[in-house]
Amino acid sequence: MGSLPLYFFSIFKAPIGVIESLEKTRSRFLWGGNDEKTKIHWVAWKKIQAKKENGGLGVGSLRALNCALLMKWIWRLKGPLNSIWKSVIMGIHNIHRKPLSSLFKKSINGVWGNIVKVMGDIESLGIAPSNLFFVNVGNGEHTCFWTDVWIGSSPPSDRFPHIFALEKRKSAYIAERNCIDDFNAAWKRKPSTMVEADELSQIHSIINSTELSRERDSWRFTLAPDGEFRVHLIREYIDLKAVTVISLEFE
Repeated sequence: MGSLPLYFFSIFKAPIGVIESLEKTRSRFLWGGNDEKTKIHWVAWKKIQAKKENGGLGVGSLRALNCALLMKWIWRLKGPLNSIWKSVIMGIHNIHRKPLSSLFKKSINGVWGNIVKVMGDIESLGIAPSNLFFVNVGNGEHTCFWTDVWIGSSPPSDRFPHIFALEKRKSAYIAERNCIDDFNAAWKRKPSTMVEADELSQIHSIINSTELSRERDSWRFTLAPDGEFRVHLIREYIDLKAVTVISLEFE
C-alpha cells in the first residue's frame, strides 16, 4: 500500500489541488498537527522543502517528485527502439513512420498525453526540457536536426530561428540534413535576408563538421556526470527553480 502513491505519481500528472492537499498533510505531520487540531508552523513550508545547502531541510516538493517521475518516461522513450512499451505507445498513437517528436504534441491524448503535459509544467519554471537531454550523434537516424540538443547547449531551432521558420520539415532527422543539397531543398522559400544568410552559413559549417557513423544515436542526461537519468537529480533541479530559497529563520 505504501508504494501506491509513488506508482500513481509515476504514471499520472497530479492535479494542483491534490498536490496542495498532500503538502498540507506533510506540513501538519511535521509540526505534530492533524485534521482536527492545528499547531503553530514555526517555519514556512517552502523553507523546509529547500535543500540543506540553501538553508532548508531537504524535504523537497511533491510537485517536483511528480514531474521527475514522469520525465523518466520521456527519457525511456529516447532509449532502444525495440522496447515493447515504446512500440505499444507508438502503435496507439500511430506514429511508427513518424519521428518521436510527434509524441510530444499537445494534441496527444490518453495516458501518454498526460505524461507529456509535465513538459509544460517544467517550462513554466524556466526549465527547457530539451536542454536536459543531449545526443551523442551516431548515424543521425533517430535524432531530430532542429528540436533535439545535439550540438552546443540548445537545439538548432533556438539558435537559428529565422532559418528554422523556413524549414518545410521541422521534424527532419540529422541524417536527412547531413547533405547541403538536401538542405537547400528543404526551404519554404530561399533564404534572402542577411540574417537568414548568416544562419544558413553557420548551419552549413555544422553539417560539414558532423561525421556520421554506423552506430545508433545515444542520449545523455545533462544533469548527471555519467549521462544516466536519475530521478533525484531532476527533482532537486526542479525544486531549485520552484522553491524560493531563503535562509532558515523562525518567524
